[in-house]
Amino acid sequence: MIVIRARLEARAVSPDGRVKQRVTGHNTITRQGAEQFIKMLLCYPSGTKPTPKYMSLVNNSGFSAFDVADTAASTPGWNETTSYSSGGLRKSMSAPIVEPIPASGLACHEIEFVMTQIKTVKGIFIVMDTTTSSLDARAKGSTGGFLSATAPFSAIVPLEIGDSLFVTYKLKGGP
Repeated sequence: MIVIRARLEARAVSPDGRVKQRVTGHNTITRQGAEQFIKMLLCYPSGTKPTPKYMSLVNNSGFSAFDVADTAASTPGWNETTSYSSGGLRKSMSAPIVEPIPASGLACHEIEFVMTQIKTVKGIFIVMDTTTSSLDARAKGSTGGFLSATAPFSAIVPLEIGDSLFVTYKLKGGP
């Protein structure tokens, strides 16, 4: 059995550089995400077909729960916060993984979200874009792609306009 685990570390930073809050979290791989990971491993074992991944924020307002049955098209217990700068796009996780990858097998991404409205954030989610989806998973608010993971923070994070939320996603897979 292959187990995929991720740990999140996030810090909210004010425009003057003061760290306002630090939180942690752990991911849950959705059914849709697990299916896609298996397809990638079996169909593209050499890694020749990278799948673009995008991260976005989960709004605390209206949050009730994440569920492994959630999909990109259906998230009844939560909704996306799109109030961060990046045009109309979610944050790409295509940026280089922190190098070198340590012997522990952790792959790391650090994503910065700069807030454009006052919001309280509950966590993050990750979608994978695929050629089988007719909708663009990059677009904020899109229901395209495959929802691969969700992760609540250890505490809600209140953010003001201009605050940055730095999210570090550390992924480890193995038996």
